[in-house]
Amino acid sequence: MLVALRTELLLRSTAGVRHLPVDDFFLRAERPDLRPGEFLSEIVVPAHGGDWAAGYYKLKFAESSWPVVTTACLLPPPSSRLS
Repeated sequence: MLVALRTELLLRSTAGVRHLPVDDFFLRAERPDLRPGEFLSEIVVPAHGGDWAAGYYKLKFAESSWPVVTTACLLPPPSSRLS
């Protein structure tokens, strides 16, 4: 969902602050783009207004299992969509 919302992460270290789009942060499963000495200090989710629609779905084989697939979608207000 954070990728669909175009979230930005702020990563801090003694060298300063690094701004990173959330979709660039996840390199692969359980492997973030986190440099030595960095920590996640903020998650910035842009405001989209009340007319935006969002959805999220998780496919699992059993209630206690890890998801096989997850998906998220963010749609702008109907007035701004292409016809």
